[in-house]
Amino acid sequence: MREVIKPVIDSLNEINEKDYPKIENMIDVSIQSMMPEKSKVLSRNLKKKIFGQQDFLQIVLTGHLYIERLINEILSKELNGFNQLGNLFNTFYKKVSFIRSESILNESLCDDILLLNNLRNKYAHRLNYDICIFNIFDFSYLQEYRNNVDIRYKKNKKIAYRVFVKLIVVSLESDLCNQKKYLSLIDED
Repeated sequence: MREVIKPVIDSLNEINEKDYPKIENMIDVSIQSMMPEKSKVLSRNLKKKIFGQQDFLQIVLTGHLYIERLINEILSKELNGFNQLGNLFNTFYKKVSFIRSESILNESLCDDILLLNNLRNKYAHRLNYDICIFNIFDFSYLQEYRNNVDIRYKKNKKIAYRVFVKLIVVSLESDLCNQKKYLSLIDED
């Protein structure tokens, strides 16, 4: 998914800021085409719930739920008796921290997953949270572009951040499925 980020950022930097709403739709279509197709149902449902969505809260919560579902599947496969451990893994943070401590996933991916959790927590604890104050460039997928994006108007910054969050969610899902091939077998209930 990282190969999609540079063209997205280049598009945002090269167009007139009044065209941001139009470019968001084009970027959504482009990102959708990059979704892993190994798990068609999971990918199709994630696409429906993330792309075309304008509400940050909905995007962040939905993305977080999909990532948590994958994390639970990883723990279930890697830990015999995971479901009986109850309170040991009663929060998303504890689950990811354990996965990191056992080197089940690489550290960078765990950091990005925890950043998504941090963003979700901001929405969970602050009514009308403004995503523009979140440092979206802390995600490893965007770090190298930290100084390459110059968005002057808050409205356009929100559009760009919405595109980035969608891209991050899809990238996390894709990286998880690539690192743990068995995740591609998950279907919606």
